[in-house]
Amino acid sequence: MSNRTYVCIECRTSMRAPSSCGLKTDFRCRSCSGEVFEVSHRWRIPKRGDDKEWEMLRKKVIADQEFYRSHHRRQALSELAQIDRQIESVGNQKKETPAKKNKLERLYSKKKRILQTYRGLVDDYETGKGEQGSAHQSTTSL
Repeated sequence: MSNRTYVCIECRTSMRAPSSCGLKTDFRCRSCSGEVFEVSHRWRIPKRGDDKEWEMLRKKVIADQEFYRSHHRRQALSELAQIDRQIESVGNQKKETPAKKNKLERLYSKKKRILQTYRGLVDDYETGKGEQGSAHQSTTSL
């Protein structure tokens, strides 16, 4: 996976790290330990003293984060719904076989990986709100 640029809006610094494709990461600012945001390779990182450019970058970052969050939430909910349908289908089979047990284990493992990958975006999925919740709800926490 290629490296991307991450910026800390507060410190006006940038760093390079592996791309997360817009997903939440554990990367923190080296200066203030604050949140860093992944930015497109096309974006120019302004000089530290350029207030106007940093304000424009901040607005772009927020808009981009909202887009990625809503896109990834829809994608995760779709994948989870598909896995739940498969689990239900396999679970409704009358015979208890080792193949059925293995298939269910693989499906539950895949579901767990998806929930872990999209943590923070689909935390409400297990409570039944996930499929009805709107993408807007997840983006308002930025």
